[in-house]
Amino acid sequence: MPYPDSGVVVGRTPGPSANSPFENTGRVVPSGNPRGPLGQQDADPTQTKQLKKLSEPSPVSNDLNWGILLIRHSLDLFENNKDPEFSEVRQGGVHNCPLPAFLAAMVHTKTFSNKIKISETKQKVKSTYSDKEAYPDSNKTSDLEKDETNRFFTVEFPGSQSAEVTDFLWSDKFSTITYAHSSKAALWVSLVEKAFVRRWVTGGYETLADANTGPDANTVIERLFGSADAVEVQTLQDAELIALLTKAKTVPTIARSKADDANLAHAYTVLGMDNGKIKLFNAINGKTDERTLANFKTRFDYILYP
Repeated sequence: MPYPDSGVVVGRTPGPSANSPFENTGRVVPSGNPRGPLGQQDADPTQTKQLKKLSEPSPVSNDLNWGILLIRHSLDLFENNKDPEFSEVRQGGVHNCPLPAFLAAMVHTKTFSNKIKISETKQKVKSTYSDKEAYPDSNKTSDLEKDETNRFFTVEFPGSQSAEVTDFLWSDKFSTITYAHSSKAALWVSLVEKAFVRRWVTGGYETLADANTGPDANTVIERLFGSADAVEVQTLQDAELIALLTKAKTVPTIARSKADDANLAHAYTVLGMDNGKIKLFNAINGKTDERTLANFKTRFDYILYP
């Protein structure tokens, strides 16, 4: 199954950045149709402080056919409260690959914690989703109903944009998280993606997974970092390309494979370049590989960075 992104705009997406090694090309390629904000939480003047209510983004509709569930995940943000690692990011079942790829790039370049803040609040929360059968009975505890939890998280993005999310995540019957997640016992990847959907993607994960309606790659990066730029590989001289790929050690960078690649138009995390080899990370399977410059120029068409 290919994993396409939803388009690339060549040139700069507005936003503050001091890290771009190339000027705006001024050329634009039509791409996806970013959606408007979904909102922070359901406004309910009758809510009490004891029972906060937060809605859940709807899943990909086809996933409901095999019985995914809203399972409460009692995990820490980061495993053992240690710094996250780029290699733990997994894309999961949503085909918007720029988001996990760029998250991994931010962690790799140690820019994640400067741009995205996640805070936990201890408070009883009622999770609202139209079909209560989505909450399995196994969620129920002596203190909580199957659709209640005792905490929520606030994810803050650049530009003072934020969203509140619960620790209920779409999962299979074995409690494996269906969409973006960490390979470790940690929630940070899933919460950032969920907050991204709640804040900006009308239609939930269904819209995020649709290359025709979900946010384009530039918009994803702009939301996560504050700005985005994109260049076509074929427009760069070798020296320019090498400089850009080398900067990926400190500037979060992703590259999109061409449409005829094994993973159709798939976004990879660029980890840098050493001794003539470009190192890439694939969030689908958690594997890294190396490419020669010649191979990279043949197999990739765009590079994106803030």
